[in-house]
Amino acid sequence: MLSEVWLTTIDRVARRVLGPADRTGVPLVSEIRALSELYTRGRHAMHLAGGPRAARLRFFLPRDLPKIEGPLSFLASRGLLPRERTWDVVDLGAGYGTTTLGLARLAKRLDLADTIRVRAIDDDPKALDVLEALAKETRGGSLAGECAAVELEPMVGSVAVADPSILVKGRMIALAGFVMNELFTSSGTSTRPIDDPDRLDVLERWLARITTALRPSGTFVVLDPALREPTRVLQTLRDRLQSKALDVAFPCPHRAPCPLLSRERDWCHAELPLALPEPLAELAREAGLRFEGLSYATLALRNAAPEPPRARDATIVGGPIASKGKVELHLCHDARLTRLDWMSRDGDPPSTLHRGARVTMDREPTAERARHGRDVVITPD
Repeated sequence: MLSEVWLTTIDRVARRVLGPADRTGVPLVSEIRALSELYTRGRHAMHLAGGPRAARLRFFLPRDLPKIEGPLSFLASRGLLPRERTWDVVDLGAGYGTTTLGLARLAKRLDLADTIRVRAIDDDPKALDVLEALAKETRGGSLAGECAAVELEPMVGSVAVADPSILVKGRMIALAGFVMNELFTSSGTSTRPIDDPDRLDVLERWLARITTALRPSGTFVVLDPALREPTRVLQTLRDRLQSKALDVAFPCPHRAPCPLLSRERDWCHAELPLALPEPLAELAREAGLRFEGLSYATLALRNAAPEPPRARDATIVGGPIASKGKVELHLCHDARLTRLDWMSRDGDPPSTLHRGARVTMDREPTAERARHGRDVVITPD
């Protein structure tokens, strides 16, 4: 959970930087509700999202800040993040800095880096002004105890370019937080469906060029909304990129085609079981939004030869679902899906076993339905 320092800092920065665009109370709740509707049902009009600035800064930034920690924590556990104390990062579609600041927060908490040098690219100069104000707080200000120091190189411009490699060349880490679902969605005067084949071709090249432009073993982390269409696009692109000799490091435990693409109703996303701090939870309740659990879709690519999959690795892609006498978890492993029943007599599964978590099984399950403890034992990765 975010500390109170974040909320007080954001409040101070909002008052100073947003000026007449700042909102609190009922006007803020109305902005949050309108922007949420745009995020979930009106993504064709996302170019209009620059307007509700108070909602973006005061609610969506602190709400979404921990999401990047899902893939990054796994990469850190496998020793796949840079070992240097200064990281060179590019944030594509940086916005107000949610993904950059989430990275800096994790780097501080796990003592991975002291300084994050970030090339922050966005087509909204006012958003970059907000990010610069927050980044300054990490350099001796109120966020210095919360984050590695963020040294910012703001760059106004679009990341929707055919060859983005010049923007990222030689960097250690590239980030794209909740922006990819908005890219290449128009062709001339018409709007493309998000899963349009031509758009998928462009996105595939875009992802591959960014990843291969990073330094060897560099990592490109994508976050997108946990909605069916953008998530299935991410799954489809993951399958395509398997053939380009890139390492798909997370969340997939195997290199076979995604089994969740076979049914239109399925999609692969993660959910962190975190509750919002009470001031944010109150705003969420008043706006009619969830205030427990953080959902997102993700993909982490590395500029490295694919690592061989580990036979007993799995990802939780469904559940936990409580039913009489048990909790159900659905595992993806070796291109197969297995339902795992965790019996109530064995106690509740740990909170670390949530949708999107990577786990290790003590042996391969012998059927598509297994019981924890009797057929297979799983532990957090």
